[in-house]
Amino acid sequence: MKSQDSERQSSGPPSGRSKAGCLGQMLAVLIVAVAIGAVVVAIADSGRSEQRMPPRRIAAVPTRTPTPTLTPAPTSTAPPIPAPSPSPAPAPSATATPAPSATASPTPESYGIDGLRASYLSSDGGAVTVDFTMTLRNAGDAFRSLPLEARISVDGGDAELISVIPALELGDERSFVFSRNFAPGVYSVEFTFGDASADVEVNVESDKVALALATPTPTPSPTATNTPTPTMTPTATATPPATETPIPSATPPPAHTPIPQPTETPPAESTTIRANLRDFDNGAYLTQRHRNLADAILGLAWVADGLTEFESRAAVSLVDMAASVGGKDADAAERIIAMPFLASPEPPDISAMDALADLAQWNSADFALAMSLPAVADGIDDREAPVVAMLRGVYMTNPELAEVLLDQSRVRVERKIARLPLSGDVVIAIVRTELGAERSMALVENAVRMSEALMNRPMTTNYVGLLFEDAVTASFAGTNFETHIAMRAEFDVEDDGSHAADFAPHGIAHEVAHYYWRRNAEWVDEGMADFMASAIEHERIGKPIEATNDPCAYVSDIKHLESLGKPNSEIAFPCNYSLGERLFLDMRRTLGEESFWRGARELYDMAQADAPKEWRHETSVGARHVRDAFGGESENAATIMARWYDGTESYDLSDFDDDPPRPEFSAVSGRIDNAVVNPSNDRKSATLALRYTYRVSERRTINLEIVEFFEDGFVFRRRNEEIRALPDYIGGTFQTQVGARPLAAGRYWVWIYENGVKLAEATYEAEAEEE
Repeated sequence: MKSQDSERQSSGPPSGRSKAGCLGQMLAVLIVAVAIGAVVVAIADSGRSEQRMPPRRIAAVPTRTPTPTLTPAPTSTAPPIPAPSPSPAPAPSATATPAPSATASPTPESYGIDGLRASYLSSDGGAVTVDFTMTLRNAGDAFRSLPLEARISVDGGDAELISVIPALELGDERSFVFSRNFAPGVYSVEFTFGDASADVEVNVESDKVALALATPTPTPSPTATNTPTPTMTPTATATPPATETPIPSATPPPAHTPIPQPTETPPAESTTIRANLRDFDNGAYLTQRHRNLADAILGLAWVADGLTEFESRAAVSLVDMAASVGGKDADAAERIIAMPFLASPEPPDISAMDALADLAQWNSADFALAMSLPAVADGIDDREAPVVAMLRGVYMTNPELAEVLLDQSRVRVERKIARLPLSGDVVIAIVRTELGAERSMALVENAVRMSEALMNRPMTTNYVGLLFEDAVTASFAGTNFETHIAMRAEFDVEDDGSHAADFAPHGIAHEVAHYYWRRNAEWVDEGMADFMASAIEHERIGKPIEATNDPCAYVSDIKHLESLGKPNSEIAFPCNYSLGERLFLDMRRTLGEESFWRGARELYDMAQADAPKEWRHETSVGARHVRDAFGGESENAATIMARWYDGTESYDLSDFDDDPPRPEFSAVSGRIDNAVVNPSNDRKSATLALRYTYRVSERRTINLEIVEFFEDGFVFRRRNEEIRALPDYIGGTFQTQVGARPLAAGRYWVWIYENGVKLAEATYEAEAEEE
């Protein structure tokens, strides 16, 4: 008999993964921009069950860390993660009352003026003293905290200094009050702070003061949330070569426990209310400044006969759009109000209106481009509305695609209506420019149904549109733009065993989950979206609910992650996925299924509540709310928060498999003789090498499961491989890449199973060293 010992090169990651996309193209940039630590890999051999050799250390080549604010991590590269542009915070609308509030002008670049109020203080000899109250904030784009001047200008006169605000840090705000004397009359007043301004009209009378709106209330710009880049399953090298047949998991999945479904009740008939545009944030402004547009909205049949709750949502977007455009392009606003898709609004029509309103408020140039497209210029109809709903995201990511999508001869729209117990009818639409996979619609519908079932709360939308195109945030595989979801077309594939096909269900479920989890702390939104995607896949195919992201290579706790400034926060952005997901996995493991979901629903309810502003940024929930939501279920939640948020508690290793290996194969007469992990030549990853022997009289297949475990207490990758045993050979070698790119510092274990029995294990350690 002869021995076979050959080796093939493992393939790298695909061009698209969910924080995906241009991984190879970004590599060169990151090598220059980021050199973080160096990897020292310590190897432990594990061959026969009675022998476990101690690790041997290999010297590392130290490299320079980019900045002292990052925890040193092993040398590697990661695709740059673009941070979504900060969404301008909505200012409260104002009313003409003795103490009304006014809104700041939309889209300040760095600073903001909120909660502007005026009140009558006193009068003396005809002069009226007016008290002004305002909140000044650093909105998040100003990277240096400098003393700034707050000024007031009356009727276009010189700007008068009213206060100097020192050292307003990113995200901070400060409130103050000042007084000024006016003679009775009506004044146009402008307040400025940094690059922000707020315009109001102040009506001063001898015994009272009132404000009139001067600018519309900006609707918060939708927050784009992204699907993380999937971890590429390394291609194994083996002797003899592996076959292409997918292999079932060697470790049986846990028993399937169905999620209780909400009790289905027919959606209640909505009561109608008389339309009063002044009840909307921008209604008073629109009525005062653009009465013709307000009358056109009131003249729509579905507005004139009273508004249902659903119709009110459409009217709000319509009013916001008209208020934003009225002073710049009233003709465009009039044309939109009269378009066919608004004759009788449906869920896709609301999303289309939201997209147009958002473009109007935050990007007038793109709004003008959209209005010039032939399909929009001649009037949007119900067939075009699902595509119009996608224009905001398309103009952000791939503007050239806009005209293609609105050409009905070049686009395919697949629609379905799903009736949900709590949400009622939800319209699902998939938009493509090429033929796609039949299963994609089923995956979207399943994700929608299971998201509602898991959360036991109605969805925040009755329209879920999915665009399969290269129109996602750079380096990601998918993005939820709130008006719609976009996924790269490579994930619109049948279940063909490819890496893209394996990832597609999780990626779609992740983006659908963002309809529940958005506008909160990033680690909350991304962690819960990934957790829910795993729970949805568990319900669909019984896949274990476990970590889907590599260990964080940059920081070890969320508090440290939140403290990073740019550009480090962008480089470390994937840690929002890995640390957030692990925190919620730990909550489920410790508290149990039922208690976990009670806490998750309570956390969601907190995000939806009209809580005091100091509790949240927009509708944001963070560490405090997670503690409150889950802490009521068990004091163990405090330990979990200390472990993942503060980094003050040790990891829970209860899932560690300490069973000794039994290296004999069950399928054939043979065994694994040696298992070892070696560092790669560039010291950025590691390779598992197995040496095995066997004796067979006919061709047989040995099915293996490779499981990777990190010292943080979680399995982060498992995959199935197979070895073909041939009569002419007595054994061979098998190699596959293990670990992450980049490697987080710490101890790793690799376990090899056959039919649920551990055949071998190997351990290695990655350490960070500074120069």
